[in-house]
Amino acid sequence: MESFYASLKKDLIHRQSWPTKQQARTAVFGYIETFYNRRRRHSRLGMLSPFDFEARHAATPLASRAPAPARAKNLKSCA
Repeated sequence: MESFYASLKKDLIHRQSWPTKQQARTAVFGYIETFYNRRRRHSRLGMLSPFDFEARHAATPLASRAPAPARAKNLKSCA
């Protein structure tokens, strides 16, 4: 979570000021929705941004897509 706030401060907060709280809220919302969530690379997506991952996924024919690996369930024995 700290890396999010560091990115937010570096990319947005320290670069400008806003006359009202509403303008600051709008700017933060815009940053999160247009940059942080869509363009930031995610380790879960093979270090691709969601935009690049979706573009690559859409370009791959359905028959050649590998199924997602099954997740192992954490089962505790009843002893």
